[in-house]
Amino acid sequence: MNRLLILIVLNFTYVYSVGHLNNYDGRFETKNIFLDTVEVSSSSELSERYSAYPARSLIRSLIFPGWGQIYNKSPWWKPVLFAGIEISALAGWWQWRQKADDLRLKYETYADTHWDIYDWVTQTSQLQETLFDTLIDMGYNWDPDVEIIGTHHLDIVYNNQIYSSDCLYDIHWSEESSQTDCILPGTPEGMDEDLYNSEYIPALIESGSISVIKDRDYYENIGKYDQFAGGWNGISGDYIIQFKDVGDTTEIIITSPIKDDYLSQRKNSNDYLNMATYAVSAVMFNHVISAFEAVWTSTRQTGKKEEVKTSVNLIYDKHARYGLGGISFSIRL
Repeated sequence: MNRLLILIVLNFTYVYSVGHLNNYDGRFETKNIFLDTVEVSSSSELSERYSAYPARSLIRSLIFPGWGQIYNKSPWWKPVLFAGIEISALAGWWQWRQKADDLRLKYETYADTHWDIYDWVTQTSQLQETLFDTLIDMGYNWDPDVEIIGTHHLDIVYNNQIYSSDCLYDIHWSEESSQTDCILPGTPEGMDEDLYNSEYIPALIESGSISVIKDRDYYENIGKYDQFAGGWNGISGDYIIQFKDVGDTTEIIITSPIKDDYLSQRKNSNDYLNMATYAVSAVMFNHVISAFEAVWTSTRQTGKKEEVKTSVNLIYDKHARYGLGGISFSIRL
């Protein structure tokens, strides 16, 4: 009995449904589409797409370029571009920094082998006289800047105290001069300046009582300034005099093949260091540009209005009083 009732209900539903489908007539259906522009903030998907907060994209791009573009759902090439620049710049910085450090260790080792404070103290006076005579023969009455006491100095250690390299040379100042000698403590009182310069100080250096502090300034000074040219091995018999035009005057540069080799190695290291610095600058600019682009894009997207297409259709029903069975309304996003 129950099965019979179920079959009757299903059959009735089918017949009734077919009858209503037969009543459909497309003559009253309209194809008019009404366009309306509304802000669809209620849709979670559209809200996520068009309501990206500029501050969030800004912070993301500042942390890692390209992240803000991903948050804004920008085209794929934007995050790839910013992320690629970031990774390439960081890789370049790491590689060039390592190369600069390797070259720095090499030129420092080279300087430790070919520049010596003992040679500087014992050879500078003789080298100065030789250069002066050579310049006179060339027609230049100039005194070269090859000297112990000059515009720059090295830091030395004596009895666990730090002193200036000016203390390695005793010079006789005139009574009218306000300058005073820098004499190392413990020097026998009344020692003659020639004995101090030629024997006492060299003996302290040779015994290891005096050592030079080899910091960044040390490696720069011994290669950059003629004042320290006397410390390079073999420069007394293999020096080179160069003339450099500096505008209203001419500068004399004292060098040697060994010193030139050192300067070349140091320049290569500094070049790689500069390239690493440029890579860091590229990283910084990449962060800033990515952040600005992310804010600009999110601001534009926040101001967008989503276009919603709506359509209204009339449904014909021949059994209805006026032939109108209803109205269909649809929204297409």
